[in-house]
Amino acid sequence: MQEAQATDELATAVACARTLPFPKALAIMDSLLRFSSTDRERALRELERVGAHARGVAVTQRAIPHANGASENGGESIARGIMIEEGFQEPELQVPIYNALDDEDYYVDFVWHLSDGSMVFGEFDGGEKFSSEEMRGGKSVSEVARDERLRESRLTLHGTPVLRFTPCMLNDRAGFVRLLKAYGVPRNQS
Repeated sequence: MQEAQATDELATAVACARTLPFPKALAIMDSLLRFSSTDRERALRELERVGAHARGVAVTQRAIPHANGASENGGESIARGIMIEEGFQEPELQVPIYNALDDEDYYVDFVWHLSDGSMVFGEFDGGEKFSSEEMRGGKSVSEVARDERLRESRLTLHGTPVLRFTPCMLNDRAGFVRLLKAYGVPRNQS
């Protein structure tokens, strides 16, 4: 029964991804990898089963190789999809950055490595960490905001800029591209 359920998840995810633009198709594929036992190869086989001429196959075929189960939410995935479409280098996801002051690792949503050896950290600021009581873990909104400011101050000890962006910023693609450029996020070589 387990295999049938996984196959149903896979077929459903591929069918959904085929109806969406690339960034959202990538979000579906990221979620599939994160929350199921499937992998990219099985997703590609399912897409082949659908047929090369079916609607949305080309977009989904492009999304699957970029799919990454480390993406923690749809907003991060959509942002990464826009970055890919706009020719930016794909970032590493959920990278542990050591915080020596508190002797612990902070996980950064995105990390880009620059040609000079430096890095840029990227943080997607979805609203749930403030609006969801469960995500706040019993803390008030002001306590969560304070913790976020402290976390960012620890990250800047590495001398690395922290590029923060929100879901609304993704709706202004030109503005988002300007933001990525302003922080020196590298473009792919053509």
